[in-house]
Amino acid sequence: MVLAYHRFGTEPLDPQRLATDPAVFDEHIRALADGYHTITARDLFAHLSEKRPIPERTVVVTIDDGYTDVLHVGKPILERHGVPATVFVSSGCLGDPYGLWWDEVERAVLHVGELPSRIDVPVAGGFVREVSERSRSLDAADAAAFAGWDFTLLTIHERQRLYLDLIAFLNPLNAADRSAALTLLREQTGVKPVTATDKRPLTAEEAVCLGSGGLIELGAHTVTHQVLSRRTVDEQRQEIADDKRALEKLLGYPVVSFAYPHGGADDYTRESARLAAEAGFLGACTTRLGGALPWGSVGLHTDRFEVPRTHASRMSAAELTHLIDKRLGL
Repeated sequence: MVLAYHRFGTEPLDPQRLATDPAVFDEHIRALADGYHTITARDLFAHLSEKRPIPERTVVVTIDDGYTDVLHVGKPILERHGVPATVFVSSGCLGDPYGLWWDEVERAVLHVGELPSRIDVPVAGGFVREVSERSRSLDAADAAAFAGWDFTLLTIHERQRLYLDLIAFLNPLNAADRSAALTLLREQTGVKPVTATDKRPLTAEEAVCLGSGGLIELGAHTVTHQVLSRRTVDEQRQEIADDKRALEKLLGYPVVSFAYPHGGADDYTRESARLAAEAGFLGACTTRLGGALPWGSVGLHTDRFEVPRTHASRMSAAELTHLIDKRLGL
């Protein structure tokens, strides 16, 4: 069974549901160390490629997007319990001064600050939104009221609706259009670059540090975290292959594991899988749960370029081990 995490923290606002409480992650990893056989995605893909039996009770820990807290919070926990993991990184996002784009939208819209009366982003069909006078200014008390809200919940404030609409507009864009749109959004909202205390991606130097020591494998996640199903074949090939080359140049060793950004059924295609194989990856992770085996588990007949994963961030350790045991038929 392959588990998926993203980042580690306890911020009250987590609109994309990406954060795992470090204490909870520690409990998860302790439980995995005590009761299961843990390997990297690279090791799993090797088993599938070579048709070698996968050891019983095998669990793979994967972490997407390459946030810096994976190095400073996640890695020490993994090292303490001796559990390996694979971290999927988008090379073009390393050291981005504005951070990952969805976090930039969060800072622009859901944090304390002022908005203009009209947001106008004339890129790729355009995004236009009039902002009511009562929502232009957001003070600390108003921002604090957003604690606990995420994209799965009803919106009760104009800024929450604006956030969701901007995410929906930006998500399918290609890298050039998204960059142009974000530049215009910065000019209109005044959002600032990330600080040391913000959610931010790894720098190149931090990525090298994360991959040192042998316990953590770094895998690829496209250059700019693209929705591959929205891109042409040539664009997909560039995003997939260039990310592999950039990470290998940075790290100095082969990068053989890949994860589709977002990873849902509508986020990649069979052509995406073919291009990942063409680029030289051993396999690729999705975020889907389907398969001929019990839901969410992996066996020797699993397509190694459509490996299912289970989001684990919102479970207690007891819930997680119960689910693993159920999926693995233990």
